[in-house]
Amino acid sequence: MAHGTAKQIDKSVTVTLDNETYTGHYVYVQGGSFSLGTAFGSGQTVTGSAVGVSAVGNGNVLAQSADGHNLRCVFTFSGWSQQGTGACLTDAGALYDMQITR
Repeated sequence: MAHGTAKQIDKSVTVTLDNETYTGHYVYVQGGSFSLGTAFGSGQTVTGSAVGVSAVGNGNVLAQSADGHNLRCVFTFSGWSQQGTGACLTDAGALYDMQITR
């Protein structure tokens, strides 16, 4: 089993797969959203409020081990549920599933 960590501030990642540790950075782009709103009316005056929440985003990870091996991952992440999934590929051709939780 593999495991890793990601830091939100500097976008750094550390991933350990089969006793090899990769370090690098991730890029995450939020997209998609939904809005919740309310409106109240009285006579000719209407007041309301709304809030928009980002729902999903896509990203990738580029990382390298100390001996020069590369790891590339792509993922989707939901800001609403704080979970995501993706896939990682090593330069040796090994493919791994990714699960993200906060």
